[in-house]
Amino acid sequence: MSTGTEASAYALLADGTTIEIRPARPEDFDAVRDMHTKMSPDNFYLRFFSMSPRAAEQEARRICREPSPDHAALLTVLDGEVVGCGALHLYGMHLAEVRSITIGKKAKGRGAGRLLIDALLAEAARQSVTCVCLFTRIPDFFGKMGFTVVDKELLPDKMYKDCLRCPRLHACDEIAMYMGELPEKTVLTTSPHAARYYTQLVQLQS
Repeated sequence: MSTGTEASAYALLADGTTIEIRPARPEDFDAVRDMHTKMSPDNFYLRFFSMSPRAAEQEARRICREPSPDHAALLTVLDGEVVGCGALHLYGMHLAEVRSITIGKKAKGRGAGRLLIDALLAEAARQSVTCVCLFTRIPDFFGKMGFTVVDKELLPDKMYKDCLRCPRLHACDEIAMYMGELPEKTVLTTSPHAARYYTQLVQLQS
């Protein structure tokens, strides 16, 4: 997935301050890692309540890798400082996931998260994706943006790729949400092996 342009876009925060939104690049690794490392547990955009240095490094590597057919990531930059990041993972034209949304203290509460998510949704639309999903602990926030709560099992691509391998599988407190049309064609309809594996693990989970 390409973000279409390496040029920056600009938007206004709630207080009228201009913020830059641009694609993440490998050279942003240190800034993104440091932002994740400094995140406090009360940062409500953070996907995990706490993040070890190793986890912060892994997350930064995922975000800052070169754009690929299934990955795009954007950063928000304020006064030359990276203050937010987020990524879009593409399963196919039928489904993409907004993930790894993190907003630093400098931009928290100023509307940077909404601007970042809007930019990721615009990228999904540019890729003609028909459904965008996310997993969150703040469904009210995303509900105001047009996302709807859905059973995780109705997003089998996400379940198969991440959830069934997650150590929190049996104690997950995240809520699945989507926007658009729930996909009918998924990895389970195109791969018999994936379908059998998914069914077996769901049975073990129940």
